[in-house]
Amino acid sequence: MKADAIRWSHWESGSFDRARSEHRLVFLYISASWCHWCHVMEADALAHPEVERLLSSHYVPIRVDSDKRPDINSRYNMGGWPTVAILSPEAEVLAGETYLPVGSLLQMLHQVYEGYYGEGGAETREPSIGVKKPKPAPGPGESVGPEIIRRVCDRLKRSFDSRYGGFTGPMKFPPFLALELVFDRYRRTGDREWLEMAVLTLDGMREGGLHDPSDGGFFRYSTSEDWGNPHYEKMLETQAGLLVSYLSGFLTTGDARYRVTAREIIGYALTILWEEDENYFCGSQTADPAYYNADEEERDTLPPPGVDRTLYTQWNAQMAGALLKAAVVLGDPGYRDTALDVLEVLSTRCVTARHQAIHYYNGETGSGFGLLSDQSALILAFLDAYELTGDHRHLEQSRVLLDSALDDYWDPGTGCFRDRISAPGEPGYLTEPLFPMLENAQMAVGLLRASILTREDHFRTRSESVLRYFSGRFEAYRLHASPYAVAVDRFLHDSVVVTVVASFGDPERRKFIEAAVGLGVP
Repeated sequence: MKADAIRWSHWESGSFDRARSEHRLVFLYISASWCHWCHVMEADALAHPEVERLLSSHYVPIRVDSDKRPDINSRYNMGGWPTVAILSPEAEVLAGETYLPVGSLLQMLHQVYEGYYGEGGAETREPSIGVKKPKPAPGPGESVGPEIIRRVCDRLKRSFDSRYGGFTGPMKFPPFLALELVFDRYRRTGDREWLEMAVLTLDGMREGGLHDPSDGGFFRYSTSEDWGNPHYEKMLETQAGLLVSYLSGFLTTGDARYRVTAREIIGYALTILWEEDENYFCGSQTADPAYYNADEEERDTLPPPGVDRTLYTQWNAQMAGALLKAAVVLGDPGYRDTALDVLEVLSTRCVTARHQAIHYYNGETGSGFGLLSDQSALILAFLDAYELTGDHRHLEQSRVLLDSALDDYWDPGTGCFRDRISAPGEPGYLTEPLFPMLENAQMAVGLLRASILTREDHFRTRSESVLRYFSGRFEAYRLHASPYAVAVDRFLHDSVVVTVVASFGDPERRKFIEAAVGLGVP
């Protein structure tokens, strides 16, 4: 028996209608192509004949790819991958766990069904656990001031691992978002403590085991504080974020090791994740402990881990932005050309006629929906492209994407952006919007940059509204408030504006633009 013997349904209202009419529950399984324990569970628990029988008789099984539907994952994930959640026909969570072996899964399937549809078919609802239904957020917060930056920075310092770099916690993810704030603080203040934090973190990730010296690239995270016990999936998002971090490290310190690391990240992405004929980057490479624990000679005899060949808008936009920076910092115009090729593909395949960025493109069709994360990443990438090339087409592309975001994602009640565009009749928690800090912080930065480049003050006004909304909430996000502090810093301090006046074909023009971008200041 295999997991693909299960007759999986789609996440749609009809699946929940069927559960209601046939007195079933919904078995929600959230997985990812790169997830090792997802593969283990699919080969073990989900392939068991009794599991398949129970799912066929008592449940409507729905399988969701976390990368393709992060909006569902953000509302129903039970703490990791794989996620197993049992839902009522109204899409309320009744029970949930992460990885489960056969015995535990069978016990959950029996107990929850019998508890919900009790003796004689009487329904007894168990309280939801793990995930609570999102509630509409209250209105705007407080004023936006330097105290926000200080409080976020104080938490960063308290959480910093002074032995191995990075920040303390049960799992260590590459903190590329926090490192942006760390480098900003060093540039603003000249305080070498910030530079030491950055250097120790960059060195720790590189030397401690998060970096793959054979194939290149960085793994997604480590379960040990010394970075030496990585989970072996490699994500495009991780490569893009760390490319920016190591470029900042080289630009700030001049240490040639960081230049080498940045080139290795690009080499991995262009070798393993690049779709040569299509001009985009694939989403991820799966975790395969047997492969990555083998030495370089043994690896040559093993099949390489699989690659998810989907084009994800957000991650490709992030990688394009990182390559544009690499073109200047590393002095390689080929990186700029690759980035512009990627942006051309994104604008052609992943932006609708209404200037909405769709979430992914896979083959002949796209996802049909988009998220704020896609819109914000693409806006920032086109602004990067304009600043580096001076080509006004890129500024116009960012402008129409911003206008579309303000039309489609803006929530007047909160004064910030929703995570997705809701559609009538959607099941479960999707009917309630989320207001993610990261994407809102990125939108705030995009609005500020657009305000400077277009000289239109209404973009700055919207940016301030976004920042005000989170001003009374940011501390709940702990270290994840770093991008918000970066956005506040951009808002409170005037940016350095360099204007290059030249004809478009002037060969000297590019030198001046690259010198300006290479300053390494906002």
